[in-house]
Amino acid sequence: MIRLAAILPAAVLLASCAATGPFTGTASPADPYAGTPARLNQGPEVTYLCEDLTVVVVQYGQRTAIAKLNSGLDLKLPLQAVGSGFYATTTHSFQVRTGDGLWSVAPRPPVACRIQR
Repeated sequence: MIRLAAILPAAVLLASCAATGPFTGTASPADPYAGTPARLNQGPEVTYLCEDLTVVVVQYGQRTAIAKLNSGLDLKLPLQAVGSGFYATTTHSFQVRTGDGLWSVAPRPPVACRIQR
């Protein structure tokens, strides 16, 4: 009986670790999309030069894209349900096209952008 009392807490602790697995990030394991933009967006970073000379560096993630502008403004653009490759807020949007993109700041018309290699 004494051995069982000593082994039981260790078994419960070991079982709880195995059930949830390790977690090393800063976000809650229940919400894998919470956290800083750097943690959210671990996808590729692409630099675009637009016709109006705006430089947009876009780092793509699963649900958001981080757009860094040469003006110093950093924007978190959520992926929109209307189509693949369209990221937008109420005033800013970036739409990915094959090798190109469209950058838009409301109420101005979109500006064509090309990937910089």
